[in-house]
Amino acid sequence: MNAKARSAAKRGSKRAPLSANPDEANPFSTTSRKNYGYDPKQVDEFIRRARHAYHGDGTMTAAEVRSTSFDAVKGGYTAHQVDQVLDRLEDAFLRTERDELIQKQGMETWNTYLDELIRRLMLRLDRPDGERFRRPSNEESTSYHQQDVDTLCRKLRGHLTDESSVSVTDLRVVSFRSVQGSEGYEEGQVDAFIDDAVELLTVLD
Repeated sequence: MNAKARSAAKRGSKRAPLSANPDEANPFSTTSRKNYGYDPKQVDEFIRRARHAYHGDGTMTAAEVRSTSFDAVKGGYTAHQVDQVLDRLEDAFLRTERDELIQKQGMETWNTYLDELIRRLMLRLDRPDGERFRRPSNEESTSYHQQDVDTLCRKLRGHLTDESSVSVTDLRVVSFRSVQGSEGYEEGQVDAFIDDAVELLTVLD
């Protein structure tokens, strides 16, 4: 059993993602022996590497934080506590990557990158409901409920055009009903789109 490192409980905090001591013990509580949580050894090792990278001793990217996953084990670390740290880490690395790009290549390069990211998002958002993402070709696959995804897209478009407001936390906690095959949108494409939207809202914050 494998648990993707992003549960339903998220955060909006801007606290420092990690302590100043890279080797400090992790503060996560554990589940009961009957319930599943994240594998403590895997979490400890990942957080240790992340701490060292955050403090300049090693490398790690926001994409690596976003895509990491841990095995689910009984008596493991409480998922939402780990997820909160991972979200703060992702934000911190995104902002570090932004600052490094600006420092090395200049503000013009950064603005060009931002413009392309916004353009890519708006190409999706400007499409009509029901046509924003691919439909799975395999009718046995699960997919995201089209109307749920389109509702989020309309809210995000409103945010980018100053008509409404959506936060990074809203994007991270969003959930969609599951449907079968071409009744919904392909999950991977929607997830990649939301990752881009999270990146944009984070670096603009």
